[in-house]
Formats: sequence, C-alpha cells, structure tokens
Amino acid sequence: MYAGVEALGGRVTGTALALAITEVVTSGLLLFSVVREFREVRRAQVAHAHAGNVSWGEIWAASVLMAEWWERWHEGHHRSRPILLVALVTLMLGLNHGRVVRFVQRRRALTLTDEHFSVGKRLFWSRFRVRWAQLADISVTPSEARVRTVAGAMHRIDLADLDNVDEVRAGLEVARQRLTRRP
Repeated sequence: MYAGVEALGGRVTGTALALAITEVVTSGLLLFSVVREFREVRRAQVAHAHAGNVSWGEIWAASVLMAEWWERWHEGHHRSRPILLVALVTLMLGLNHGRVVRFVQRRRALTLTDEHFSVGKRLFWSRFRVRWAQLADISVTPSEARVRTVAGAMHRIDLADLDNVDEVRAGLEVARQRLTRRP
C-alpha cells in the first residue's frame, strides 16, 4: 500500500498509475477483509469462524502478491516466479477454502460406526481407528479424553483444543456406554 500511495504522490501516468491504484486498492481490500475476519472470530468465540466457500482474505492477499509481481516486472522486467507461484497457490486456497476446511473437519472428526471407533489425529492424514472388540477403555476428564486398546495403544484427545467440545464429549459418552454394555 505504501508503495502505491508513494507512487500516486509522484504524479505517475500510464501503466505506473494503474499499478499504483492496483496496489492501493488490493492492499486496502486485504486490510478490510482481515479486520472483518478478526471481528467474526471474536464475535463467534471460535478459532475458525469463516464457514464460507471462499476466503476473501486469501483472495486479496493473492491480489497483493500479484500486484507486487507486476511491480517487479514493470520496474526491472524481472518475472519473479516465486512470488507468482505463491500468489497462485494463495488464490487457489482462497477459492477452495470451504473444501479445505470440510476436508480437515472430516479427517479430524470422531466417527462411531457399528464396526469401529475412529478419530483423526493432529496430522490430518492420519487417524486412530480401532474395532470395538479391540477397544479396552475410554476415560474422559475435563481437559482430555484417553482411548486405550486391548493391546495397550493409547490415543489422547485434547478437548481444550476443540471448538465443538460438547458434541465430542457426547460422542465419547455414547462410545463409553457401548463399551460397558458389551459382554
């Protein structure tokens, strides 16, 4: 934004004027969207209040990066490929924000089926999955839950880290009751 404002103060024309306006507008829209998302998070009291399919903050960040790439090319005829790559990746993440969030939520979800108990680990590509017959115990404290298998493997769930702790506690209680009812 500063570079755009400085250029506008220097009475630029042509492409330099278009570049300066682009820098100021995209930077302003990025600041506006970041402030709006902070307000949403504070109002919702959750870590991830943005539930839409696109993230305007990421889209405007990509626009700022593209303006930076354009400025570098315009001033020195240097095409900075790393800036362009980061801008395109940021744009794709912004446009697919809802899909990414839903994917992570599915991977981290607590799943109780007739065959197994399953919960995602911190790394979104791994899961703790065990058949009911192999599950030995589920203990729940105010801050965490521990799931232990018959073989002694243990998985810890940090309940303080969850936005939907009440639903997870209810699911864990259903699982505990199922364990106590089995022969």
